[in-house]
Amino acid sequence: MERTCDFCGAFFESTKKKYKRFCSKGCHDKHWSRKQYPIVDYPEQPCSYCGTLFKPKNTLHRYCSGKCRWSVNNDKQKTEQEKVCVVCEVRFKTTDHKRKYCWNCGQYRSRGKNRVSRALGAEILRNQDNKCWLCKGTLTFEVAKIHHLDGDGQKDGANNSKDNLVGLHDSCHKLFHYIFLVQIEGRWYIKGDIFRMLNIKELKVEGN
Repeated sequence: MERTCDFCGAFFESTKKKYKRFCSKGCHDKHWSRKQYPIVDYPEQPCSYCGTLFKPKNTLHRYCSGKCRWSVNNDKQKTEQEKVCVVCEVRFKTTDHKRKYCWNCGQYRSRGKNRVSRALGAEILRNQDNKCWLCKGTLTFEVAKIHHLDGDGQKDGANNSKDNLVGLHDSCHKLFHYIFLVQIEGRWYIKGDIFRMLNIKELKVEGN
């Protein structure tokens, strides 16, 4: 049976008894897409970059082509601006308009659920005169590790007060966590270099 497509108007043959409205699945999808999202004839407007008149497809269409859109993004990236670091207050130049930190402060990364902010970490180091709390060696902001003295840095609701935080070298920070429980001649012992460095001779063991 010869029928006419309701979308494109083309003639097609149909062997099905059920009435078929469209000649192909493409015409079927386009028909229902147009019905759901009707085409609106927006008036011409100038391109925000080159000023050429064009017909937008929607209200958010601002550029006449992808070339103009990419040109705007490239111009933003090439524009260098001077900013002040929110941590160390040093002036620096960048092409990233979202950047808040200078190169040194931007390298600092704290881990765990309860992260210590860059500003708080920088203040901790300033209070320590930029020296490691354990070995008293020179400590820079980009390599510093912020340690919780109460040991609850990875738990919810960690104590991030200034008196509970210290700045350490990476190697010194590992000493706090590399503590071993060993058994010698049937007795249990706790071993770790951190006890020698802090001159700890007595320990109090508490259970959860």
